[in-house]
Amino acid sequence: MRINLKITLSKQKYSEKPTRYHLIKLKKQVIEDLEDFFEKISSGYGFSSNFYDHDEEFGMGHKTTSNFDYTNLVVLDIDEEKSISPYEFYDKMPHEYRPTYTYTSYRHNPQEEKMKYHLVYVYKEKIKNIKQYQHEYDRWVSTIKQTFPDMVFDSACRSGVQYINGTNKHLPYFKEYKSDNLFDLSHTFDLVDEDKENIKSCLVRNNNIKKEYILTLTGQFQEDLHTMKMKQFIEKYRQIYPYFTENQLEYNKDYNGIRYVDLEEDNIEHIKIFRKWSISKEGKREIARTKEGKRKKTLYIKGLYFRKIWELNGQPITDEHLVFCLLCELFQYMDYSDFPIEEVLNVAQYVQCADLTNLKHKQPKYKIDPSIKSSGYSLQKASSIVRGKRTMEQIAQYYDFSKSIRENEKELKQIGGVPCSRGTLMKFLKLYKNDNNNSK
Repeated sequence: MRINLKITLSKQKYSEKPTRYHLIKLKKQVIEDLEDFFEKISSGYGFSSNFYDHDEEFGMGHKTTSNFDYTNLVVLDIDEEKSISPYEFYDKMPHEYRPTYTYTSYRHNPQEEKMKYHLVYVYKEKIKNIKQYQHEYDRWVSTIKQTFPDMVFDSACRSGVQYINGTNKHLPYFKEYKSDNLFDLSHTFDLVDEDKENIKSCLVRNNNIKKEYILTLTGQFQEDLHTMKMKQFIEKYRQIYPYFTENQLEYNKDYNGIRYVDLEEDNIEHIKIFRKWSISKEGKREIARTKEGKRKKTLYIKGLYFRKIWELNGQPITDEHLVFCLLCELFQYMDYSDFPIEEVLNVAQYVQCADLTNLKHKQPKYKIDPSIKSSGYSLQKASSIVRGKRTMEQIAQYYDFSKSIRENEKELKQIGGVPCSRGTLMKFLKLYKNDNNNSK
């Protein structure tokens, strides 16, 4: 099909899904026949929207919403296990709504029920701003859900600046479907000239509320982010941005040389990021790494905790500090080889505009000073000693010495929240008698 389009393509083609996205170089090219464009995609060339003010070749760091120029493409990404097949989608979709081009991704594998494919809608007119792009994107999602209500899409493509991987036509499960459809822009959208407005869309949703937030990152930080290896980047910025996984506390109590803070008594909020543990093949206990399909959601939740931790420390976390903490999480606890930096920025963006009012977390009753290890106590032993002390103090508040142990046990059970087994009460009476004898 003859057409005159300017499209940004990767300079190099890839036979498999690339892992080092920050090294990908892009170049704007003129396409005069859609078949040529489809052939490039199936040969491994990735593509994206067009951007302002770049040289003939440019890197992924220039691919931002503030640099967005225009595009003639809207792309939807289906990346769900046990989703419908690309053939079923193409067959059941009404002809007038079929994408111009549908192709399976590198990791598409129907035998393992991994349905991974892209839907490419080619427009006759230029889409000149991000809001227009997102309107068209949402329009296609709504249209498709009328036929396939349970279909799930990767929202990263909604940004309008996402790099889209090509594919390899020589893979065993490769499929492609073409139509002669070229689409018009929706006339229900009130266009505003926002070509160069610095707007970024929040791609992770919270309570179905969409907000907009602009990340403030210095030029050097952005350059390092897209050019340095992740390990080198973390080593460089760890001297600037501390990586705390819990808020700082003042340990104002001491019991038998064990310093601690009573969070319940002093009404102090404490947040700590907990880890899941697993057993390796060698039988060693190690922190479990987050699975591929849950990385973005896990990063988002951890980002909320980082933001809350710094608020409790008395100062809001900066955008650069948050991005650094998210990269530390990604590097240490997830497979980061195929996770684009742009996704990290998208998560950071929405974390900063999320409402933390209803953020749920485990609130302990007390916290032991971690430096106790240098005193010969283990944290577990110290915690057990403090817990016993608090238990005795709670019982002392309600224990009626004029009644029997059994009667006190019944009354304490009705109060609730106080350990009241018969053995615990007998231990309390023994300690009470010893204290009285010592005082005499």
